[in-house]
Amino acid sequence: MGKSKLPLPENEILYSTVETDFGWIAFAVSPKGLLQTKFMFDDEKAATDSLLKKESDYTLDDKDILSKWKNLFVKYFKGKIQDVSCVPLDIDRWSSFQKKVYSKTLKVPFGKKYTYGHIATLINNPKASRAIGMAMKVNPVAPIVPCHRIVGANNVHYGFSANGGVDLKVKMLELEKKNI
Repeated sequence: MGKSKLPLPENEILYSTVETDFGWIAFAVSPKGLLQTKFMFDDEKAATDSLLKKESDYTLDDKDILSKWKNLFVKYFKGKIQDVSCVPLDIDRWSSFQKKVYSKTLKVPFGKKYTYGHIATLINNPKASRAIGMAMKVNPVAPIVPCHRIVGANNVHYGFSANGGVDLKVKMLELEKKNI
């Protein structure tokens, strides 16, 4: 899936929602790419409210510009899309540390798991495991940056900040394992 296949708004941040096999997801896209996601919710209103809680400059996509984005999320949560590394991302709000961590996390293959310590080694900061955990906690574009694939030492599944917590993380990993 190339970047050119996903349309971007011209000069505003648009948001939309879509129901997936895992529940409702709300997401925002800027002219540079995916800016934010919030998932998995039992209903559309809860997803929208979570996305808009701290944002006032997002505009509802009433022209369905984001229909291909919706399709991406639906297929992803069916296990039909395994590589989303080429999805355009708006990284302007990310710290330099987040950029390093998320760029390495994007390279974790579908169905695989890396530890926080492994990511720390990849960014040449072997003592940064806790900081990496914090970066994962605030990942604004999960599951595209697949923080659910990052686990603790000895394969321990620590917290997952998406609605559904660790149970959702395990469910996502099981979906991937089943669809490799």
